[in-house]
Amino acid sequence: MRGDDCAGSWMVPFYPLIGGYQLTPEEANDPLALVVTDLVPLIGALDNDVISHHREAAIGEFNLLDVLRNENNGYPLSHAVTDAIALRDRLMTLYVRIRDHLAHTARPHLARFAHDIGHIIRGHMEWAQETSRYRTPENAKTGELHHATGFTVDWREHPADDNRQPPPLPSIAWWWNHIQTAEASQPATLHRPPHPLTPPPHNQLQAREATRQCWLPGTQGGAGRAIRRPHAISTRQTQVKAACRPMEGMLRHGAITEAGGGRAHPGPCCSGARPPLRAAWCAGGCAGARGRRSLRSA
Repeated sequence: MRGDDCAGSWMVPFYPLIGGYQLTPEEANDPLALVVTDLVPLIGALDNDVISHHREAAIGEFNLLDVLRNENNGYPLSHAVTDAIALRDRLMTLYVRIRDHLAHTARPHLARFAHDIGHIIRGHMEWAQETSRYRTPENAKTGELHHATGFTVDWREHPADDNRQPPPLPSIAWWWNHIQTAEASQPATLHRPPHPLTPPPHNQLQAREATRQCWLPGTQGGAGRAIRRPHAISTRQTQVKAACRPMEGMLRHGAITEAGGGRAHPGPCCSGARPPLRAAWCAGGCAGARGRRSLRSA
């Protein structure tokens, strides 16, 4: 229910449109495609429940944290945050698992779709940190100032819960059945290497912003060099990177963390006026500088 009660679900269909590709009916109805279509918005919704709790508490509303406290005899808010983040990270681990499996086994468009919608997760976190909806100390109903506690964000290395088994929640536990079946019938490591994330064809939207900068490891002391490639499309200063992997957020005790391999190299991996992916892992092997902001009581 929570996954449908947010804006994430209506954002999913935009990614093929922006990317200039289209899923076939067979691809759109692939069990794993259906799972990630529901899974990614739910992850964003749980992130939102943690970040927005101070605002909702101030106006007398409730969300996941309040439900957890009620179900556990009113235990402290900090415990509810820890449990919510653990559930969120287990879901994030499932998304990364499905995305990486499809990268090796699915047709190019489906593999790209599973990759692209991950930007919803990081994009939402960037928006939530900057929007006045959560940053202002004003009661949305009365206009009065309040002193509720908010959260900031920290990028960590490991999830709070990386359990590959489903949680005891029947409404979503069946998602794990599909990836387990897919991995058993079509092992990714034996099928083929992942599809390259090729840029979309040129069109009017891409013509507005046809280049991006990516900081690559160099040969002189690892300093790197800046190159420009036609891999970005831009609208209203929001860039969609065809060649960049999303920063998979993993929350640990109130902290967002990254998933994925590679080493961080300082530099503007995803440049732009106010890019939603300030520190994204790139398919080319480079990474932007990582911020160290903690999602804890401010």
